[in-house]
Amino acid sequence: MSEPANLEELIDVANDALDRGDLATARQAVRQAEQLAPDDRDVLLVKALMWAGLNRADDAFAAVDRALEQNPDDLVLLMTRASFLMELRDDALEALPLLEEVAQDLREAPPPDDEQAAEVYRELVVQALLQLSECRAMLEDATGALDAAQEALEVDPGNALAHATVAASHFELNQLDEAESAAREALQRQPDLPDALWVLGRVHNARGRLAEADAALQKAAQQDPNRFHPPTRVDNATFQRMVDDAINEMPRPLQTYLRKVALQVEDVPSAAVLTEGFPVLSPGILAHAEGEPPDSALVEDIWSHVPRALHLYRRNLEVTAPNAEELRELVATSLAFEVGRFLGLDTDEPDASA
Repeated sequence: MSEPANLEELIDVANDALDRGDLATARQAVRQAEQLAPDDRDVLLVKALMWAGLNRADDAFAAVDRALEQNPDDLVLLMTRASFLMELRDDALEALPLLEEVAQDLREAPPPDDEQAAEVYRELVVQALLQLSECRAMLEDATGALDAAQEALEVDPGNALAHATVAASHFELNQLDEAESAAREALQRQPDLPDALWVLGRVHNARGRLAEADAALQKAAQQDPNRFHPPTRVDNATFQRMVDDAINEMPRPLQTYLRKVALQVEDVPSAAVLTEGFPVLSPGILAHAEGEPPDSALVEDIWSHVPRALHLYRRNLEVTAPNAEELRELVATSLAFEVGRFLGLDTDEPDASA
């Protein structure tokens, strides 16, 4: 194959290489493009994407911010920066206003008259709305995530990823029938779409259909092993050892507290647990402390206040953990987080959305 002859070809080579995950080729093409036009908007954009692919967050932000200095209203650049905030810094809160602004600008912009340009515009609108949905989901705003995903479907009713994103939002809202229906709708349009397979597997898991759950989750992992993984299933005795070990390895005050709690290992949360409060809980929760939390303003010693029961949801933990070692760690962090949540302490929540 002949060497790229100009800037446009170099950018195409870099983008194609990034799509294939060939970061070495992308980096070589970016270097050549920089020699021709170091401040070109497209060069800076592909350079930012390359650094993001290499997980070099500071370099990725430097490149996209440099491009934004020259093009502050460029919607693609704003969306790219938002994606970096979400993926590289786990900062959905800062990404949200950028994506809200992009979505509003696209809503207000008149669609192009040219058919080809109009199709590009529709794709950009759908991409922005799905990114907004993902951002809201990261902030535990499942209703807002569903609104954005449904708006994307209105723009492109045949978009498989939009159907899968709707399905994910329904799942978090404990609307399992709607989640399963939307996931299957996505799979009718794209049978191997990993996002839809993952949601379908979570629905099966929540309903106790373990064989169907594992088949869907395994297939999702095969299609996209970077984002999805098979469940880590263990037998009853192994899981109980993990629970015992987790408690024994905790700081002594937490050990003492947990030994006063009625700890119940269950497969998945019951409908009553999920719907007892407002808003409803996700069927993917990992643990739940049942009972009225203490009021720190009224209770002198919050550690003397224990929940009626602390539920640990084995099947959800197995789906969330990619291997046995991480399952052990997840059991421990889920117990500690749920105690902290019940007592009103500052805690970092384990991620059950993977």
